[in-house]
Amino acid sequence: MWHVFGQGPNELWGVHTTDPADLATPGAPYGYATNYAIIHTPNARIGFAKLNSAAETCASPSPYAGSFQWNPTSHLWVGAIQVEDGAYTPELNIGGKFVYGYNWQMKKFIVPAGVDKAGWWRLTFYAPEIQFTATTAIAPPVLPDSAPMTPPNPGLTTRIAIAADTGPLYTPVVDFVNHITYIDICLAEARGGSGKPR
Repeated sequence: MWHVFGQGPNELWGVHTTDPADLATPGAPYGYATNYAIIHTPNARIGFAKLNSAAETCASPSPYAGSFQWNPTSHLWVGAIQVEDGAYTPELNIGGKFVYGYNWQMKKFIVPAGVDKAGWWRLTFYAPEIQFTATTAIAPPVLPDSAPMTPPNPGLTTRIAIAADTGPLYTPVVDFVNHITYIDICLAEARGGSGKPR
């Protein structure tokens, strides 16, 4: 899908195709061949584990990298404070991509007594039927060139401009042994020391 114009309610996307001179001839859609899979499952889950009951200073990288052991049966991090484990589903967005989204509303998020919301959390993503391998890619793929997909052997001629990625503050981990991916993030206290994360 290619962005045509607008944003939000006025946003419009369309299929990028060739523009034949003969209006009766349909255009050939642009696309690219790839060996990368798109995970689409109705069984995706997200787990929220607090790594320390107290509020902590945020820094990078995570001081908990390599800490805790994943239990594949209970889907818990042994020794961490498991706060929630819930289902979430993908959305096929207007750009034609599957997006797994979750609105983490900290004001309404209930934690056990004595556990501060501010500090280090581990967000774990998994689905029972998704199996990783030792060669599972842990970095975003470099997309090939895009060109009209005309059978049987499309040429790849028109380059897609891809913005440079400066890298995330916290690095996600793909654990191909346990078939999960997770990221440690830190929530800072709001100004004024109210204890409410911002």
